[in-house]
Amino acid sequence: MVNNNNPSGSIKLPSLPLFRLRDLPTFFVPTNAYSFLLPAFREQIELLKREENPIILVNSFQELEQALSTVLDNIKIVPVGPLITSRTDSGTEAEYVEWLDTKTDSSVLYISFGTVAVLSKKQLVELCKALIQSRRPFLWVITDKSYRSKEDGEEKEEEIVSCFREELDGIGMVVSCREWVSIESFELNMENLDETVPLSERPEWSDIVPLTQNDGPNPVVPIAYKEDFRETMDYFRAIYLSDERSPRALRLTEEALRLNSGNYTVWHFRRQVLEELNHDLYEELEFIERVAESNSKNYQLHHRRWVAEKLGPDVAEKELEFTRRVLSLDAKHYHAWSHRQWALLALGGWENELDYCHELLEADVFNNSAWNQRHYVITRSPSLGGLKAMRESEVSYTTDAILANPGNESSWRYLKALYKDDAESWGDQVFLQSASLVCTVLGRVDPIRANYWAWRKSKITVAV
Repeated sequence: MVNNNNPSGSIKLPSLPLFRLRDLPTFFVPTNAYSFLLPAFREQIELLKREENPIILVNSFQELEQALSTVLDNIKIVPVGPLITSRTDSGTEAEYVEWLDTKTDSSVLYISFGTVAVLSKKQLVELCKALIQSRRPFLWVITDKSYRSKEDGEEKEEEIVSCFREELDGIGMVVSCREWVSIESFELNMENLDETVPLSERPEWSDIVPLTQNDGPNPVVPIAYKEDFRETMDYFRAIYLSDERSPRALRLTEEALRLNSGNYTVWHFRRQVLEELNHDLYEELEFIERVAESNSKNYQLHHRRWVAEKLGPDVAEKELEFTRRVLSLDAKHYHAWSHRQWALLALGGWENELDYCHELLEADVFNNSAWNQRHYVITRSPSLGGLKAMRESEVSYTTDAILANPGNESSWRYLKALYKDDAESWGDQVFLQSASLVCTVLGRVDPIRANYWAWRKSKITVAV
């Protein structure tokens, strides 16, 4: 047992030297947020002891920990890592392997914090300084995890370490996880595998009593839910009713949304959990984008607005780029256009929006959504001066579009919208002359209805 009141107390583990509390990973500290898992692990070991031939798969390999097979009596321990081979562009051994071959056995310090644990910038800096002062050879595997702080904003792990690279490279070797194959690969696979295990068989959910859906005693048309969906929602109802706002609750909402990304109740509860945990909202944006890849037309866009509003103008460009990607696949995606207009109003980013509308109309002049967005920009953008200031140039732009494609209803409607609710400007000489010119051209490009266009032209009264 670890005595929380005695951090200097010793802890004896098989085949290992004595440990103190501060030597252990924070995961094992009773005050850690995940300490509820420790009893579950203990229970799992007790269950294994009841099996005839229990086996534990360990995320390690025999050469690294040869004493594994003797740690537990009557339980066979099988090391299974690493599972993924090195990805290199050439057939030669990686540089770090050659470097390791030049060192004597047990002389190199291996450092890796994996893909889950996050160190602060201060901790990383202190680690760099300690390695430089120790002068001991090391192999440090760094990842592309990001660190955020009010003082420095967002920085990648590699960016923080880069300030010390010259001195570090003279002592040891720093490699990116993109080049390194280690037991973390197996960890990631196990994290994904966990989603395929029913919740009722996961130790961390053993304290929850699932709440089944109440369809009444005699449902007229009961829905034939798939088993994984039914079970996930039963557990979700239980934590929703108890208002549990914990890390596992957040993970459960993610699983529920993978099964039905349009469930607005799950999205609503997820927001409450995110606020309670003070979760990284940049990470949440990445999750939402993954959901949008398979189903962009659902309630998640409202959730995305909530996240973006919390983050503020810093994510304006990110939101515009997100909708740009969606619209590149479906140029008339209503939800994407609605979100883009919200982002412009709430976060800013008007500077290049008129050019973006022009880009879309160049690709498809019949795109009525792009015409609608163009009108939205000239009437709402704080930098363009409003409709009256833009009217003359927009009339010219639209007239060119009409002359190129007379049958395009969108451009005709846009031209009319430029004078909506402005009777005085409707009689403006410039506009009437332009309309007369359009009728003349239409009479040439549409000879079958030439008499009709001549009649339309005769009805235009040119102001003197």
